[in-house]
Amino acid sequence: MFPECLLFLSLLSHPLEKVEIRGITSFPESQIEGLLEPYFGSEVDSSLIEKLAAEILDFYGNRGFPFVSVRPEYLRKSREGMTLVLRVEEGKPVVISGLRFVGSEKTKRDVLLRFFRDEGKLFSLARLREEIAEANSSGYVEVLGFSVDTSGGRSDLVIALEEKRVNSADGALLYDQRRKNLGGYLEVGAPNLMGTGRSLALSYRRVSLGEQKFELSYREPWIFGTDFYTEGKIFYHFAESLFIKRSVCARVGLKRKIEFYIGEKYEDNVDMGGNERESNFLSLLGFKAERFSGAYLPRRGISLKSEVQVSGTKQSGFLFAGWRFPGSGRLNLSFRVDLRFVRKKGGEKNFDLITYGGSGSLRGYREGRFLASQVAVAGLEMGYNLTAKSCLSAFVEGGMVKAEKAQFPVGYGISALLPARSGFLKLSYALSRERDFSEGLIHLSYSLLF
Repeated sequence: MFPECLLFLSLLSHPLEKVEIRGITSFPESQIEGLLEPYFGSEVDSSLIEKLAAEILDFYGNRGFPFVSVRPEYLRKSREGMTLVLRVEEGKPVVISGLRFVGSEKTKRDVLLRFFRDEGKLFSLARLREEIAEANSSGYVEVLGFSVDTSGGRSDLVIALEEKRVNSADGALLYDQRRKNLGGYLEVGAPNLMGTGRSLALSYRRVSLGEQKFELSYREPWIFGTDFYTEGKIFYHFAESLFIKRSVCARVGLKRKIEFYIGEKYEDNVDMGGNERESNFLSLLGFKAERFSGAYLPRRGISLKSEVQVSGTKQSGFLFAGWRFPGSGRLNLSFRVDLRFVRKKGGEKNFDLITYGGSGSLRGYREGRFLASQVAVAGLEMGYNLTAKSCLSAFVEGGMVKAEKAQFPVGYGISALLPARSGFLKLSYALSRERDFSEGLIHLSYSLLF
């Protein structure tokens, strides 16, 4: 980023003691210098200068200044370390006059304006990053970049987009010659129905063993033009001489904040010989509330989820709460706890089988601008069961979470379970890659049975 300093910095190996700001700025120089204090004590190199410049760019970008430049002037050496002098040219603050979208041919403009609400507001890099993350999570558009065009006496925010598939269809026919059975599958989907942001999906599968699956789902992202959404799903699963499962579920929620859902499930299970049958209607009721800030994982915020399932023979539920909050410097902390229970009628004596469980963890991670590395995870988990031994587990984990684009979600892992005194040891490694980030964790735990 700063080629004129690379040769000079390669000869240095001194910690950073202080940063001085030069230039005409709208903010006190001491305020900007205080923002960079967490980096004091780090070895001075080109990578550190890039991080300091990124902090300053974010500081100004979140306060309406999109045209900021940061340039290192010189380094001054002392006994304690190095003093870095940076020149800042902030430009002028910008109020967004309008929005222009480039690359969106099928998605309607009013749909895109649901994600980007910057018109008439002071430019904010933090708000824009959250809007980009929300647009990317829609599944039908991806933001490639943005710029501010000040030509013609206006200040237009230009968003470059890439549209994904609006409609999709896939299918195949399979024939089992031995069983003389025809099977196959058909999937039809419209994740961005006619460019309105609504989604419709239909899938049907039949395999040679006589197993059939049918699923229909519809999502209305903005009820009557508000930020409330609704989603409905019908699911049917039938396997000859094995089981029948049907479910209907509806969800209503406020985008990115809270969601309520209710549904009915029906299960009719028999064994392989067709001798025992269990029919079960299950009512489902739950909610979740989440509020996060920041465009890159892990984001700061709070999450609360709860669910209760009730039927004639079984009741179960869980409560989950999690917090992520900033710590000192670049070290952040997160805390989570969950409680769960299952109550089920069992056997001819119709006794209650009750299982309780819970877990909690405290983890620390170091968050970067495009990379978040989990440096430590630790926690305790305890389970209690009336018909089995109770278990207390202590675990540690280490790994990394990286924000990146993944074309195909994948996940795999390997684990080993070893007997130990009054319990067992577990060592595992897991890697999961979602659409926007990948996570790799090494897990070591000791479980005590009593």
